[in-house]
Amino acid sequence: MTEAFISTLFRFINFGLIGVLLSYLVKRNVIPQAKQKIAEKQAALKEKNEQNKLLLSRQKELEHEIEAQERLCKNLYDQIKVWSLSFSQRKKEFEEKQALLAEVAQKRLHAQAERKRNQVTNDAVLAKALERAQKDLVDFFSSEKEGRAFTAEIVMHMREDKV
Repeated sequence: MTEAFISTLFRFINFGLIGVLLSYLVKRNVIPQAKQKIAEKQAALKEKNEQNKLLLSRQKELEHEIEAQERLCKNLYDQIKVWSLSFSQRKKEFEEKQALLAEVAQKRLHAQAERKRNQVTNDAVLAKALERAQKDLVDFFSSEKEGRAFTAEIVMHMREDKV
């Protein structure tokens, strides 16, 4: 029994030494490597989190910028619509003024042409009338008696007008 007890005792001692040796090896090699791996993983995770935060921040900035660009585009579109309407209205007004000016110019040309025709007709009629009046006066006053009677009648009218 003592032998069995000693054998069992050495087995426990051997087992304890192997356990201590294994724990020493684990503490000396495995745990530092595991800690290093964990630290690396944590650093990588922290870096990924920082990148994620940075990317989320950049995404928010981009979203705000997109919203600002959309507002700017909408304002620009609205302004272009206003300008387009204003341009269309001014173009219509310009075309109406042009049409009115063309109509006035056309009426003026017709009136001018009518005056010119009337002037040419009047000049022709006046020339004929003067020629005929001259001939009629020459014929009328060809006798001295009629000339003296006409002159006397003019003098008498002039005296009546003075009185």
